[in-house]
Amino acid sequence: MSSKVLFPTTIWTHAFIDLQPMLPDWIQRLNEMRAREQEGKGRSTRSGWSGPKTLFEDPAFQPLLIQCQQAFKAALREMGVPDGFSFAMEAWGNIHDPGGFNLPHIHREAVLSGSFYLYTPTESGEIVFHDPRPGTLYSRPWGRGANSWSKVGVQVKPGMLLLFPNWLEHSVEQNQSIDARYSIAMNAVILRRPGKNAVAE
Repeated sequence: MSSKVLFPTTIWTHAFIDLQPMLPDWIQRLNEMRAREQEGKGRSTRSGWSGPKTLFEDPAFQPLLIQCQQAFKAALREMGVPDGFSFAMEAWGNIHDPGGFNLPHIHREAVLSGSFYLYTPTESGEIVFHDPRPGTLYSRPWGRGANSWSKVGVQVKPGMLLLFPNWLEHSVEQNQSIDARYSIAMNAVILRRPGKNAVAE
């Protein structure tokens, strides 16, 4: 018997070791932003704070922006995006207080999404990716194989960037730590689509 894998979904991880010394300062910046905007932007975050999508306009986060741009470009090339495709980066801070979590959601109006982690205390919850094939919701065979419905949790660490398709539904487990969990979510947003005669890189 032979088999063929159809419709695979790729996520990418990057460890930004050289950015580790900046993490405490960035956590402080998010705390300051939250102090100015106590209510936050809501979205899928519960029991916590989600900031405006203008984080990369802050000069303090430029080192992160530069490395994220390169990571997004590499992922888009791997996806086969053709020459002439340009995108902008948007990002926002997330703070999950003890008990905080994210409801299942996708990132609309983006082409690729990501999350960078600043502080993830023990038992603060994993990011969980949900099977994107709707048909599996109505037919769940026993097992964990290729054709079984499942959720996949990813354990993340400070300094890690996780990239994934914007349409891939995901959630964040409840923060069961006594400390807050800090991350930065981001999107690649289309600025210009390639012409019809463009060739893939």
